Amino acid sequence: MRIVNRGTFLSMPAGTVFSKYEPCVFGNLEIKGDSTVNSQGELIDFWSQDLAGALKADSSDAYLDACDAAEAGQRVAIDLDCQSRDGLYEQGQLFAVWEPEDVQVLIQRLQRAVIEAQP
Repeated sequence: MRIVNRGTFLSMPAGTVFSKYEPCVFGNLEIKGDSTVNSQGELIDFWSQDLAGALKADSSDAYLDACDAAEAGQRVAIDLDCQSRDGLYEQGQLFAVWEPEDVQVLIQRLQRAVIEAQP
């Protein structure tokens, strides 16, 4: 894992696994989508898939309904193919970027978690 600034992050490819970072504080784990450019060709923003709260919903109302259902103990579907635009334009924002080797370790740990959770 390494910490990079916004400019470096925006130049990274879609599929980069990351979290927003403030000194010693890591945000939700996300997967970077494409970066967007302005009319001058400058990288200004990006799309991402947040892995926390990735509930399947076609609208804001449906998302709130899914949250209510989950809070009531119901199983709700997730959607890991739905991106949103960051849109915050925080120039000083730092990003904790996971290297491919780090992602492989995460996958292995998640696979172990599935086995451990079996009754």
